[in-house]
Amino acid sequence: MNKQEVLDMLSDHEDWLQCHPQRDYFGAREHGFRADFSQEDLSRLDLRGLNFTEAEMYDCNLAGADLRGSIFVGTDLSGANFTGARVEGANFINAIGDIIVDKRDRMNYNTYITTGEYNMFDLNANLKSLGYLALFLLTVLFTCVLPALI
Repeated sequence: MNKQEVLDMLSDHEDWLQCHPQRDYFGAREHGFRADFSQEDLSRLDLRGLNFTEAEMYDCNLAGADLRGSIFVGTDLSGANFTGARVEGANFINAIGDIIVDKRDRMNYNTYITTGEYNMFDLNANLKSLGYLALFLLTVLFTCVLPALI
């Protein structure tokens, strides 16, 4: 799939997102179509600042893609390949699945990923195991404990 095909699909997807928020079980809305990039090869594409909100992207190959500033709110990213992708400033609030940017880690901590109101992962890649544990505990605190108390 090339960038123009992605943009065309996202245009219909934007219509789908803007339609009345009520939808049936299958996600049907009055206008547009839900974008489905599942099992597509989007590797090495420049997709900066695009809105993939609630798109289907399971098993999508995004290796080496430039996704800086893109929006993946509520997107199904199960099994997606982010190896070597640029994800600084990308928004993954309520995204489904693991975001594996570097095969050595479940998350590349040298990226900047927005997770709710808190920007949790704006850290130096040289953090050691203790730093990773501290991040995990902070993530649990800000995403699970604090919202439950509010």
